[in-house]
Amino acid sequence: MTSPETRCRFEQDIPAWFQNELSAEEKAEFEQHLAGCPSCEAASEEYRRLIRDLQAPMPEIPSRDLAPAVLARIRAERSRRWPAFAPVVLRAAAILLALVLAGVLVGRLRPAIAPRDRFVAAALGWLHETQEPEGRWDAAKWGAQQNYTPALTALAALAFLRQDASALRGPHAEVVRRGLDFLLTQQNAEGRFGILCSGTPYNQGMATLALIEAAGCGGEPRWREAADKALEYIRATQLAHGGWGYPRTSGDPGNTSITVWQLQCLLKAEALGRGELRPAIEKGMAWLNGVVDEQGRVGYSRARDFPNGYETLTAAGALCLLTDPQRSASAERLAAVLRALEETAGRTADVDYYRLYFTAHALRVSGTEKADALVTGLQQTLFACQSQGGKNAGSCETPDRWTSAGGRVYATAMAVLAM
Repeated sequence: MTSPETRCRFEQDIPAWFQNELSAEEKAEFEQHLAGCPSCEAASEEYRRLIRDLQAPMPEIPSRDLAPAVLARIRAERSRRWPAFAPVVLRAAAILLALVLAGVLVGRLRPAIAPRDRFVAAALGWLHETQEPEGRWDAAKWGAQQNYTPALTALAALAFLRQDASALRGPHAEVVRRGLDFLLTQQNAEGRFGILCSGTPYNQGMATLALIEAAGCGGEPRWREAADKALEYIRATQLAHGGWGYPRTSGDPGNTSITVWQLQCLLKAEALGRGELRPAIEKGMAWLNGVVDEQGRVGYSRARDFPNGYETLTAAGALCLLTDPQRSASAERLAAVLRALEETAGRTADVDYYRLYFTAHALRVSGTEKADALVTGLQQTLFACQSQGGKNAGSCETPDRWTSAGGRVYATAMAVLAM
């Protein structure tokens, strides 16, 4: 999840507003926002003063008297006649020069688009264009397994929701609404999303998180009701020892990769007022603490269990441990987890969208001195993954080991979420 921006996103539209370059819809939206935003009001007033100063006449600088030389030149040229159309040409040249100078000044005044913002805008644009009419993102079409359609749709919706607090009212609003409504069609009476399969816990965690996020943005009551049902399913499928695992697996010890998605949902809902979820959260946190070793590395099903490495598991576990307001982990354990997180973030540059999402998110939540620099490094890795041309421009390439399950939609959405 990205940290709140220090500047309002509407500030970048101020130059275009002054020059009447916004569409009627954009202008109405901007002016409505401006009326209630002190930050943008102050910025627009500053811009107005800057334009006024640029348009003010330059102070006269005393110079030598040129009159004698000018008169002498006039006398020398008196016999040469100007064409009749000369005043028109001069006037046109003056207008052209003024337009060129104005364009240069305005170009310099218009703020440059940061690489991160350019990346996100292009990625969201691609996701916008590739949504199916019924609101889903076609898993098979973009190289994913069909069973993960609810999860992919949820991740795409989350990418919009977390990048823009006004996503339900902005230019992508209809896309987000269709995506969320599609998720409702995939939920059964128990609250489960999609068919029962090995991917169910991921479908459940991601879809529930998207609906909770929408509810937190003031979304429709139907989304909140669906989120409540989904949370009940998550609580019902929690294992006796506190973790979550694959369905229909007898004696499943649970695993971190699945557990962290369920915990993210419970923690987010609790932050929005669902205090009755605390017992389930405490059980889940107790299980998670139990798979952390003395070096702060988070295991898969037990401490020091790393079938695919510990980097991603440690980042995912760190996110939940840091997000928990009760801070269930001891100070020593949390410090060890943070050291392991920063160490892996600083030395791994390979493309793994799952790891990059959790690592960037956990670093931001940690707020440590190294966090910003480490996140910037992770972003550089992601910038290089974005397609720059062709039909897939704006989307992210699929070189990591998990994109065989999630495909290009997964890669693009997770990259945006890591931003």
